[in-house]
Amino acid sequence: MGVVLASALSGCGAGALLEGEEARRARVEAAVADALERERSWQSRFVERRTEALVARQQAASDETVVLQRRLAAIEHQIDSMIRARPRIMSALTDPEPAALPKQPPPPQISLTPAAPVVDAAEVEALRRDLDAMTGSVAQLLADRDHAAATLRARLERLELRTSTLSWPPREGVRAVHLASYRTHAAALAGWEILLARYRPLLITESPTFIEVETVAGRYVRLFVGVGLDKAALNRIIDSIRAGGDYGMILTLPGARAPSS
Repeated sequence: MGVVLASALSGCGAGALLEGEEARRARVEAAVADALERERSWQSRFVERRTEALVARQQAASDETVVLQRRLAAIEHQIDSMIRARPRIMSALTDPEPAALPKQPPPPQISLTPAAPVVDAAEVEALRRDLDAMTGSVAQLLADRDHAAATLRARLERLELRTSTLSWPPREGVRAVHLASYRTHAAALAGWEILLARYRPLLITESPTFIEVETVAGRYVRLFVGVGLDKAALNRIIDSIRAGGDYGMILTLPGARAPSS
């Protein structure tokens, strides 16, 4: 009778009901491993693209710095010429001609000193404006480089978490979108301003959350948005951020718990 019952159960597709705990756990682990592998492949391609972009930006910043140094040298040369010419100009303005002598054209003389350069105030002002513009450009390039480095650190943090011992996030944890990681709170605030300017329609209604965490690489300040939103809203934020070429990942906030219902 027992053999007949087992045959009947297996024939009607009820074998899954008899599946043991070890078999179910093996299926779950295989599915998780497959998902992790796909994520790791996507992350590796993302890091490679961002690294190439960072190298290109650093090269552009180096080229801008060379141009800036040349312009600075030209301005310093003109300023030095003005300083050297100032005593002669002031002497000519303060020494009056003798009253007893008739005004006669001076005899031609051969001067061994170079003539005072003619200083064009408009040109100096234009050079100064160019210098301010180039300084701002260099500052923006440095800010972009710091933001790219922070994004890369966030990706490496996520890879570290993915490759560590697998454990499911606590169900009571509060989830949000992790955007980047920074060394200081000041850098995190500056990074938030850059992301807000880049994705203003998406992030204008969001409030940033900064949380300090200890990692194998030291202390970092993580930037989160979307705290308390449901999974669909968090996924919409991630899709928009990734479509723009930046990092975004749903993480559980360290030490935060969802309110009990």
